Formats: sequence, structure tokens, C-alpha cells
Amino acid sequence: MGCLLDGTILKTLIVYASRYGYTSDCVTKLAGKLHGEVTTVNIDKEKTSDLEQYDNIVIGGSVKIGKIQKSVIQFCETNKVLLLKKKVAFFISCGDQNHMQYLNGAIPEELLTHALSVQSFGGEFKTDKMNFIEKKMIDMIKKSTVKEGKSLPVARYENIDIIAEAINQ
Repeated sequence: MGCLLDGTILKTLIVYASRYGYTSDCVTKLAGKLHGEVTTVNIDKEKTSDLEQYDNIVIGGSVKIGKIQKSVIQFCETNKVLLLKKKVAFFISCGDQNHMQYLNGAIPEELLTHALSVQSFGGEFKTDKMNFIEKKMIDMIKKSTVKEGKSLPVARYENIDIIAEAINQ
């Protein structure tokens, strides 16, 4: 159990957005590795509570058609001043190895610089929650990726450990 010097329990908030479930799965894994009390909020489905009560805030989302969710961007912009006073970390779920291209310009630079850790959790194609058109698009992307000799998205669970270690210190 993570505690502060005065004996109070550390509180961590994980704020995220997930489209098809991979990011949610990663959040569950991350929450299990963090010390103290952990609250998870999918900001596309729930409202965040008073952010002042948290010692740490982890923020993440997934990429679709080259962009991270607007709700994640709005959360960061709206709460930038407070986030700069907290221990923060960022993650993104995407198959692209160059994950920073999706965060740079979308998330305020001051927040990315302030962050204890910025990681990619990789990605998976979870087609069971996609509609017919999305499934067809993924099939085309897979074929094109293989044809170009590039690798398909893979889970990068080891990066969950990196964020957990940074927050738990």
C-alpha cells in the first residue's frame, strides 16, 4: 500500500478514453500495479471527480485515423494548471512505434515535459466491437501493412510497468 510520510494513502486517478477495449484492458493492468488507492475513469462514459484529491494522475487514450480522442485532449487543456502541480504520466495505445507524433501538438507541451513518463502500450485490433465498415478498413490496413513489410500492432505490456514504476516512486 502506498502512503505519504504522514501516513495518508496515495491516491491515483487514471483518466482514459477507449474505443474498442484494448486501452481499457491496459488500464486494468496498470491499476493493479499501482500502490495506494486507484480510481479509473473512462472520460467518454463518466465524469471525473475532484482532481485536487489525487496525488498522481495518469492520462491516456487510443489512436484512430491518426488522432487521439478529443475528450483526452480537452481534459488536458481544461486541467492543465492543476496537472502541472501533480505527478502525471501519459500513455497512448497505438500500433505505431513513433507514438509521440500523436501526442505532440495534441497535448500541451508543458504537460508532456512535466510528465514522469510518456509511454506507448502498443495496440491490438479488437474487431469484435467494430462495425462492418471498421472491420473492412482494418482488413485493408492489415493487408497494406504486411505488403509494405511493416509490422502489425503488438501489445507493449512492459511499458505499463515503466509507468507504474514512475508513479510508485
